[in-house]
Amino acid sequence: MGTLDTFITTTLGLTKLPPFLPTFLYSFLGFSVVHQVIAPWASRRWFPHAYGSIPRRAQNAWSIHVVSQIHAILIVPLSLWALYYEPAERAGDRAFGWDERVGYVHAVACGYFLWDSLDAVVNFTDVGFVVHGTWGVRAHACVVC
Repeated sequence: MGTLDTFITTTLGLTKLPPFLPTFLYSFLGFSVVHQVIAPWASRRWFPHAYGSIPRRAQNAWSIHVVSQIHAILIVPLSLWALYYEPAERAGDRAFGWDERVGYVHAVACGYFLWDSLDAVVNFTDVGFVVHGTWGVRAHACVVC
């Protein structure tokens, strides 16, 4: 077990997260790349007049909406996959049962909500967005305790 795994497991108490840490980090990085690179590029290419005519702050909000849509497009099929292939042991205890598929779903969701939290702090417009992101990370991280 590496230093990061030990810190996550013992200090933070997230005992089930270490195997899904790469998924969590790739999710966070992926959503960051979509927000900073892919969404602005695609928006300029596909919607040059609409995207090009709005102020920079509105362009950022546009990119945030693109990221949230991509998150929804990813997380819904992942959740359905986890439910469809649910093992019998987990079906008996859906509230507290655990399965590897559930870990992947929550790692992707935690990566998204970490991105959302940091974006809300960096591009601060309202404390509600910061609270939304931080509580989203916390709620999904509690599942991987």
